[in-house]
Parts: sequence; C-alpha cells; structure tokens
Amino acid sequence: MHERAVKWKEGVVMKGMYRKEGFMVGGRKSWRRADPGTPDLKIMEELSIHLTQILRINSFNVKHLRLSEFDFFGCFVWNITKKFKKFVAKNVEINEEATRFILKDLEIEDVEIKDCKWITMKDVMESESKKIKIKFPNDMNIDELVNIANLWKSGNILRDMKSLSLEGPFDVEKRHLRNEDMAEFIKKEKADKKIN
Repeated sequence: MHERAVKWKEGVVMKGMYRKEGFMVGGRKSWRRADPGTPDLKIMEELSIHLTQILRINSFNVKHLRLSEFDFFGCFVWNITKKFKKFVAKNVEINEEATRFILKDLEIEDVEIKDCKWITMKDVMESESKKIKIKFPNDMNIDELVNIANLWKSGNILRDMKSLSLEGPFDVEKRHLRNEDMAEFIKKEKADKKIN
C-alpha cells in the first residue's frame, strides 16, 4: 500500500494514511494549535458532509487527542452523526457535561477514555457500548468493581458487553513494592530449595 497526497484548495493537502483506514488532512502552519477557521478543518467538514451524501457509510470512528484551543465538542462531527463504531479520547480534559454527552447522548460500540475524572462507575454500568476501556485518574473502589462484576455476571447490566477494562492510575510506588515483594519471594523460594 502506498500514500498519494492530493493538493486541495487553499494549500491544503489530503492523503491516505499509511497502513490505516482513513485520511489525514493538513494545511495549517502549526498542527499543534487549533483554529476552527483554518482551511483544513473547513475542508474536512465539507468533505465529510459530501461523502455522507454520496456514500452509504457503515461506521464512523473518532479519536480525540490533545489539541490546544480546539472545541472538540463544538465541532462539526456531531452534526453528521451520533453513532460511532469506535470513540477514543486520550490526554485531554473532558468536563462533566462532555462526559455525559459521550456516554449518554452518543451511541458508541467501542469506547476508550483515559484519565477522565468525571466518569463514575454508575456511568459505566449504564453504558450500552459493547467494548469499554476506561483508565481512571484516581484509585477505584474495590466494592464498586465487585458490584459491577456481580451485576454483569447476573445479566442485570451491560447485557451486550463483550469486553470491559477498567484501570486505575499507574502508580510507580506500588509497582516498585510489587517488584520488591516478588524479589523477596524468589529469594525465599531459592533458600527453601537449598534447605530441602
């Protein structure tokens, strides 16, 4: 598979993404700074609307990564569809209102959200997604996890769920303690073998 760039109006370039489905559109001076008035975003909107008018689209995917000064939840995407096969949000601040929008107003088959402080276990239990992967920025309550597992197992919630991954924050100190415990266990195991 090869890439072929197409020059568009106003200096915007569109190309197929290497070894991925989809297109990448570029044309701004700094890709790190968002400006809703830049030609690349306007063309993405026009192109998206045009494609939905001439093609039958099986599914939409959306990925929200850190992009300063960009109103992701105010952009054109939500005017086109509210149904997505995959929704990914990483390294971004998502407020409480946007969290509710994602989990309640959108229909998402596969949702992945990392470090959103507004997601609750109740939100997870009420989700209709088939795959959920959430990394919480704070430690999770074990009783809530056990409750979710029991309710899921009994068929009371998440009936269509195929995969559920709930992670807490990566804690270097806890990992270091686990490594020390493992080293101590191995050391003791070797000592026991020498005695026997």
